[in-house]
Amino acid sequence: MAAANLEGFRLNLDTRRVQLVESDVATFDIPNDVNTIYLFNPFSPTVLEAMLNNLNASISRYPRAVRLLYLYYVGRAVLMRFGFQEEKRIGEVSLYTLKPAPTATPL
Repeated sequence: MAAANLEGFRLNLDTRRVQLVESDVATFDIPNDVNTIYLFNPFSPTVLEAMLNNLNASISRYPRAVRLLYLYYVGRAVLMRFGFQEEKRIGEVSLYTLKPAPTATPL
């Protein structure tokens, strides 16, 4: 389904940098260059927490802002607990942003 959706987008968008991954999200090592994640009513809060722990590990290795598009609202409390801020909601889709903690500048 995701591959077919991506093919439809190729007509209107540059999707060369889009990568579809089929994996166990609870154990997936999120690459350091991932900055946007789309989740379609994905999984239980426990599994979402595992995925967010993996994301935090990736952000610790390479600090960056991350956008998360999340269809349906069931994981909102978990996302907020992990520091995501809801930027916008359109229908059932919410856009969340997680910004890295500022680093101290030496005096």
